[in-house]
Amino acid sequence: MHEAQDLILRVTAAYRAGDLDTYLACWDAQAELRPLGIKRTYRGADEIREFFEEAHRRSMHSDFELHAVVQHDGLALAFGTLPAGRSAFWVAEVRDSKLFSLEGFRCVGEAFDAFRPRAGQRQSAADHQRH
Repeated sequence: MHEAQDLILRVTAAYRAGDLDTYLACWDAQAELRPLGIKRTYRGADEIREFFEEAHRRSMHSDFELHAVVQHDGLALAFGTLPAGRSAFWVAEVRDSKLFSLEGFRCVGEAFDAFRPRAGQRQSAADHQRH
């Protein structure tokens, strides 16, 4: 299993189980979280902890299902469904074996639009290092 996919599966399972310690252990100390349907960006461990605690107080999307993860060089695009069959998509970035960013989208086109340039930047940087 690839690193990004493994992290997404672990963070998803921890979120659903309400396991704050495991959830936080998946994140980089400087990570950014942009949850689906929330206009705020949570930065760093303290704010991500705040999101987790508030989301669980409100019972927000703890019953979503993750269906597939496509990844490329530390980036991942995840596909899932929320209650009532609503589609959901996430773009994740992994650095040093931790989630560095995770952003949620309701529309697959928006998720691909966020994923493509990041994947392209990583490919350009890799190509540059080889030359």
